[in-house]
Amino acid sequence: VTMPPCKRCFMLLVASGVKRIVTRKQMLQQEAKEIEPAARRHEISLEVVLDSEERRRRLDELGAARTAKRRKTDPESTAD
Repeated sequence: VTMPPCKRCFMLLVASGVKRIVTRKQMLQQEAKEIEPAARRHEISLEVVLDSEERRRRLDELGAARTAKRRKTDPESTAD
């Protein structure tokens, strides 16, 4: 599971023989206009698995913990 591929990455996936692409977000409309028909021609399944509220909350917690740790080791840090 990753982000939707750009056109260049999609071409590399096609060339490598990938038959299923799973993303966490919908493809941008402009990219989808070109990629979806090509995926059908190459019999590649495009699937979207959206983040659950629990997963999103956990990612936010991990990000906050990382920022707090960075600030603790580097008080001058402006990471937010």
